[in-house]
Amino acid sequence: MNWRSPATVLMIAGVFALSSVSATTAEEQEMSAEAQAEMAAWMELAQPGEHHEHLEPYAGKWKIKMTMWMAPDAEPMHYESEAEAEWLMDGRFLKWQHKGDFQGSPYTGLAFEGYNNADQRYESAFMDNFGTLIVFYTGECSDDGKTRVMTGSFTNPMADNVIEQRNVYSWTDDDHLKLESFMKTGDQEYKNMEMLYERQ
Repeated sequence: MNWRSPATVLMIAGVFALSSVSATTAEEQEMSAEAQAEMAAWMELAQPGEHHEHLEPYAGKWKIKMTMWMAPDAEPMHYESEAEAEWLMDGRFLKWQHKGDFQGSPYTGLAFEGYNNADQRYESAFMDNFGTLIVFYTGECSDDGKTRVMTGSFTNPMADNVIEQRNVYSWTDDDHLKLESFMKTGDQEYKNMEMLYERQ
């Protein structure tokens, strides 16, 4: 055989190519099994579950009566607003839209919330037209879903400190929900807001 002939060179190259393909195919099959297991785990985590069911009662249209205290010893202020919560992405996330009037100025708020199966916690993000910040909350609920506590924090630009916030959601019945918000700076915590939701 003439080892220098073009035909011989092509044949040898073909053998090496086939060997390389066979090795790569076996490696890909092994990785594919690992990838399939990882994908199965991700798919399981991606499915709405028990905690998403706990969020189901929040969906709908609401009238809200709000009481606010600007400081621990301040007189209460009373406002009314409305909100609507709807499911997004096949029951994975709730989108909240709030609107009302605050001291003569129109108010709009937007929030997204859901349950993170991987980290096993509720998560939400809230923003409104009275600021440029997005407040992020995490929390948990009681076994029956009737009470949920969310905590977050944000910077107070006026005092250059961090305000910790704790929101407590409590169901009175299927059509009435109470949200109590507490703020804490340093060691002092006070109730700064109460919102009474009535389903429409």
